[in-house]
Amino acid sequence: MHESSETALVQTDPTGGARAELLAAAIADADAEHNGNRDHGDLHVAALDAERDSLLRLLDQAITERDAARAALADGTADVRTWARCYLREPADAAWHELVEALTRSYGEGDTYDLLRAVTIHSQTSRR
Repeated sequence: MHESSETALVQTDPTGGARAELLAAAIADADAEHNGNRDHGDLHVAALDAERDSLLRLLDQAITERDAARAALADGTADVRTWARCYLREPADAAWHELVEALTRSYGEGDTYDLLRAVTIHSQTSRR
């Protein structure tokens, strides 16, 4: 995987939910490629090993970030950026429901709506 692809994976899901699954799949692909290319020489195998190690580090980071975001939501210490990052995940995700509940408990329904609306507008604008 090229560095730009790794960067894209990291930026796709800052809280690490779906990113962990993507990285696990990429690691499995790297393993399959590694096993299928053993006869291409040591340099090629070393490059595949380095790619796999990089993916494993990213996976570990994704899991750590996901767990930290969930803990912050659970104990009420998440800041607005953490909440916004969770909001940008798949709405069907359990973290979405945790986010809405945490925001509503902390700020009430009106302020929660305003915050999520602002994040939605910002994310739609930045994707264009």
